[in-house]
This record gives sequence, C-alpha cells and structure tokens, in this order.
Amino acid sequence: MTVASRVRTAVMAGVGRADRLGAVLLACALGLNVALPRPDAARRLAESLIGPVEPVAVSGPPAFRAGSAAVLFFDVVGVQGPVRGAVVVDEGGIEQVLLVRGHEGVDRTALLRSDFLERFRGRAATPPLVVHTVTGATVSSQRVVDAVNERLQAWKAVTP
Repeated sequence: MTVASRVRTAVMAGVGRADRLGAVLLACALGLNVALPRPDAARRLAESLIGPVEPVAVSGPPAFRAGSAAVLFFDVVGVQGPVRGAVVVDEGGIEQVLLVRGHEGVDRTALLRSDFLERFRGRAATPPLVVHTVTGATVSSQRVVDAVNERLQAWKAVTP
C-alpha cells in the first residue's frame, strides 16, 4: 500500500480533523523527502577537501575532480568491520589519505592514532605503493594500502 493510499484510507475512515491534517502534512513531507535532491556525503566531503567538484566515471566507489585535484573514495572490509576512506591526489602526488569510517585494532583506533595515514602523503600517485602496515591492525592496514593502489590504478586509467 502506497503512502498516498494510506493517507486516503485514514481520511476516509473518519479520523478527526487534526489527524487528517497531520496525515496530509506527513504525506507532503514524505513526498518532498523523495523528490528533492540531496547532495550525498561523499560529494560534500570531496567539496570540503578540494572545492566545487564534478563526478568522475571510474569503476568502484565514487570519485570527484576539481581541476587537477581529485578525491577517490574506497571501501574495504577490515578485520573488525567496514573501512571507508579517500585518497586526495593533486598534480600526480598524494596530498592525503583519510579514513571516514574504520574501527580496527585492539582499541579500535589503530589506523587513526599511528602515523600510518601520513606515510602516504607526498608520494607519487603511481601504483603500486609500498607502505608499512600498522602493528595491531596489520591485515586491515594492508587492505587500506591495497585499496589505495586500486583507486590510483582506476584513476590512472581515466586521466591523461
């Protein structure tokens, strides 16, 4: 049963005037929620990092470009759950690798508290990168390195 038919049924069932008004307002709110475009979180994050962006058609998670800069998102499965991050590249180099989500290691912060993400900064955006992993999150940090290499390879395939 659709929302519109539920609203109609509620109105026809003889509910009170306030209830009918509430049902109509709820239907309007649901309609607007579906109809209005919302920028997705990946795009908003990319824009906060490199300015106004345009999507780039690459395989896998989203990627966005602004001039020579790009934000390439990645998703991997860590030992303790999903890890989501992004590689920020500009003029052939890695500006930053950041994690949006990930709770790895005994204290669930192993990938964040170490200098692991800093090990990517300033490196050429040319795969394969070899980056030392984090003790306490060895498997998950290697998966992040692999994901960064995969995203750089996909980026290389679509850029001149």
